[in-house]
Amino acid sequence: MRIFGSERISGLMQKLGMEEGVPIEHGMVTRAIERAQKQVEAQNFSVRKHLLEYDDVMNKQRESVYTLRREVLEGKVHLTEEETVDTREYLLALAEELLEDQVERFAGKDTDFDEWDLPALVRET
Repeated sequence: MRIFGSERISGLMQKLGMEEGVPIEHGMVTRAIERAQKQVEAQNFSVRKHLLEYDDVMNKQRESVYTLRREVLEGKVHLTEEETVDTREYLLALAEELLEDQVERFAGKDTDFDEWDLPALVRET
């Protein structure tokens, strides 16, 4: 009632002199409580639904990470069902891609030499 009940209900209860902990036995108040309870239940259902969706996404990411980890430990990484590469080759390709991204970010081809942020490039790599 505190969250979803209207100010009118709160004011009515104060006017009637209702004390805390006393059972409410008026039809109008009972219906208001039922409406508030339905709203709370709907809100909780929505929260649980979003939590389940979030959990599903996290589970898929966890499976991907563990699959890649297992492949790296076994020495063969499956890029596609048909293409498998050696772990060393895969890690070197990842490192090269990361390095290229960092160089582009801090000292890109389209950036003047004077604007390059070499200290940040060194820190990040």
